[in-house]
Amino acid sequence: MPSKSVSAGLEAAVFVSMGLVCAFYVLWLAVDVWKVRQSLDGTRVEGRVVAVQVRDGGRKVGHCLDLAYTYDFEGGHFSGRNRSFGTAPCGPQARVEELARAYVPGAPIDVYVNPKDIFESVLHPGVMEGGTWTSIGVFGLLAVACGWLAVVTLRDEQRA
Repeated sequence: MPSKSVSAGLEAAVFVSMGLVCAFYVLWLAVDVWKVRQSLDGTRVEGRVVAVQVRDGGRKVGHCLDLAYTYDFEGGHFSGRNRSFGTAPCGPQARVEELARAYVPGAPIDVYVNPKDIFESVLHPGVMEGGTWTSIGVFGLLAVACGWLAVVTLRDEQRA
C-alpha cells in the first residue's frame, strides 16, 4: 500500500497536469482573440462567394454554416472560409439558414485580408462567434482551481 505522501504527491501531480492542460487550451483560444483584434487592421478587398452550405452538425451542435469565397490580393488569387473568427456559426437550422441567405454564390463580398499573412482573411473583422469567451472563462477558472487544489493537497500533506 503506498504511503500517504506518495498518494498526495500523485494527487497533486494530477491536479497540476489538469491545470496545465486547461491553461494551454486557454492560450490556444487566445490566438483567436488575437486574430479578431488583428482583423480590425485588415485590408478590404472585393471577393466573390464561391459556395454556401448549411450542414447538419449533429444532435448536440445543430446545423452549421460552411462558406467559401475567393479574393485577389497583391497579384495573387486566394480563397478563404472565415466568416468571422471563433467557431463556425452553428445552431438551430432556421437561424443558420437565415445567415446563409446573406451569401449568394457568385455575388461580390467584402473580404478583409491580413496584410501580414495574405492567406488569412475574414468577412466580418472584429467579430468572434461561438463560445470562445465562455470557454476561456471556464477553462481559465479550471486551471486556477486545479493549481489551488494541488497547493492545498501538498500543504495538507506537509501538515500531517
